[in-house]
Amino acid sequence: MQSLTLDLESAMRDVEQLLAASCSSDEPLLTEMARRMVLAGGKRIRPRIMLLSYMACGARQALPELIEAAAGIELIHTATLVHDDIIDRGELRRGVPATQREHGPDRAIILGDFLFTQGFLLSARQDAEVVRLTGAACRKLAEGELKELQALFDADLSLERYMDIIFCKTAAPLEACGRVGAHFAGRDEWQDALGAYGKHLGLAFQVSDDLLDLRGDPARTGKPRGTDLRSGAPNAAVLLGARNGARAKMQEFLAKRVRTEEDVQAALDALARSGAAQEAQRLAEEHAARAVEALSPLPDSPAKRELLAQVRALPVRPA
Repeated sequence: MQSLTLDLESAMRDVEQLLAASCSSDEPLLTEMARRMVLAGGKRIRPRIMLLSYMACGARQALPELIEAAAGIELIHTATLVHDDIIDRGELRRGVPATQREHGPDRAIILGDFLFTQGFLLSARQDAEVVRLTGAACRKLAEGELKELQALFDADLSLERYMDIIFCKTAAPLEACGRVGAHFAGRDEWQDALGAYGKHLGLAFQVSDDLLDLRGDPARTGKPRGTDLRSGAPNAAVLLGARNGARAKMQEFLAKRVRTEEDVQAALDALARSGAAQEAQRLAEEHAARAVEALSPLPDSPAKRELLAQVRALPVRPA
């Protein structure tokens, strides 16, 4: 286990160095904005899953191409966060003022475009399969953003539509990371297994995150309880509650042109009584279990155990 940690963390340091180098621009303000956003941190779950998938296939040496692809997907992810903050009028991101808050939406759009370009440049250096997988995930990201906008404050949103949205926005990039890792290791026959792992890990993560928003855990989410309710963003717990005992209260809440803080708290109380949290918990646990099952074709290894640990780290336990 110790040798895995050393190898993995060494590779992650290489990813970090490449991320820092990719922030450089001939325009000083663009460099400053990029460094502030990219180097503010984050879980780096996408490059980590790519590297671990590669290692779980038996590979022992981190190829330069793998490091480039891992950094590329992280830059693309960061670009989507910049654009998300413009759409959501976000104030904070990774503990620092959001770019759109500090520099305005016009400059934030330019930063997002720059980070997308830098990420694509790294990904485009790879073979056709890596480019295809990365491009397909990016297409899903864009589709998911539009689908989410169309679903804002939609009291009749179906669970199937919601799952499609979070697949596009969260799960598809993680699925691509698993597949790219297998491909770089020369084990394309394990692409489906590692892709399914990434997909269900992403779905379980997003439903868990929705549950934290309902219950309130600012230390983990960085947002106050009920943020999704205030913004009208699709949320598994809100959706499941609206299908059950909280339907009347949610329809009343969503029908209002002006929603006060008292309205938000009343809606949250109704959702708590509806059993929505328990249903969302079961949904998250179902996808966590499917992520674990997806890895069954792979032989036991420290890297596989670390992938399983990523599932166990999800906040899906009952409150």
